[in-house]
Order: sequence, then C-alpha cells, then structure tokens
Amino acid sequence: MKFGKYKFRILLSLLCVLVSVLPVVGIIITIAEGPNPFGFLLPLSEPAFYLLDGLDRFLPVPNVGGWSVVVLGFAINLLLYFLFGYLMDYIVNCFGRRLN
Repeated sequence: MKFGKYKFRILLSLLCVLVSVLPVVGIIITIAEGPNPFGFLLPLSEPAFYLLDGLDRFLPVPNVGGWSVVVLGFAINLLLYFLFGYLMDYIVNCFGRRLN
C-alpha cells in the first residue's frame, strides 16, 4: 500500500479516528462491568478540549449537551491531526527533495 507524498495526512487522520472511536467502543462494551480498557487513549483526544476551553474565555458558547461537545471535540481533533500531518508532509517533502 503506497500513500505517496500524503502519507502523514492520511495516517494521522486515521489515528485520530481510531483514538476517538476506541474509547467509545470500550465504554459501550464495559457498561457496568469495569474500567474502560481503552482509557489510556483519552489523553490523545484532549487537544481539542484544551482549545475549546481557551476559546470559551474569549468567545463564550452557550451550554450544550455532552454528546454534542464530544462530536465537536472529535471534529476539532480531526482537523488538528490533519493539519499536523499536512505540516509534516510539507516538511518531509521539502527536505526530501534537497537530500536527493
């Protein structure tokens, strides 16, 4: 499987989807049975919530339900991971041409 020059955009976006879906699956599987086996992945989904907390000071958002915040956090994380992958692709492609 060859990604070409867009490998980090694709891989980091897929990582974000995986990191966001697995804890929800763990919550559903272990309802009333024990701790979430994918709880260790939750810190990877926190950058969006830090960003939302920072924006809330300048741009107050009305109270919304818990799941809508989770969906908004997922969308922001997907955007952040994609932009970080885009930046990594740009750096690797730019310096890769100079090395060859």
